[in-house]
Amino acid sequence: SVLELGSGSGHLGIELWRLGADVTCTERVAQDTLKKLSDRIEGAKAAKPQANTIRAVELEWGEDEYQRSPLSKEAFDFDYIIMSELVYDQDSHDELVATLQKVCTQKTIVYSIFCDRPFSFMFFAKLFDTDMFDTTQVPENKIELLGMQPEAGVNLHVIK
Repeated sequence: SVLELGSGSGHLGIELWRLGADVTCTERVAQDTLKKLSDRIEGAKAAKPQANTIRAVELEWGEDEYQRSPLSKEAFDFDYIIMSELVYDQDSHDELVATLQKVCTQKTIVYSIFCDRPFSFMFFAKLFDTDMFDTTQVPENKIELLGMQPEAGVNLHVIK
């Protein structure tokens, strides 16, 4: 099963679902983002029904915010967590780390991909400080840029 943090419009989560994964997409309620995500997921399910599951769930990051999420009341064991373009804002790093501490289990593998921006790598320093996660950066020559320019500084990390 896959948990996508910060799903936005849901493109990645929906494609993973179409490939056969059970996917939980998460987003904040602000600015109707969660409603738009839910609508896109329902549209995808109606267009091509599948046996595997996909859903949208509200999730604000942070220790206290997590407790208010429907996820905090569920038993889950995600195999993978996907984070795409989430570490660009250093003001959200502490909340994102706290959220990962809540949703990861011993078997969970987290994939984080982002374009180089000031302070992005500080997120990994905060992860390191928890003593809970091991992080490996995937070498540039192993990343498929899918049409992006190399100067975008695409970074992929595997977090366990």
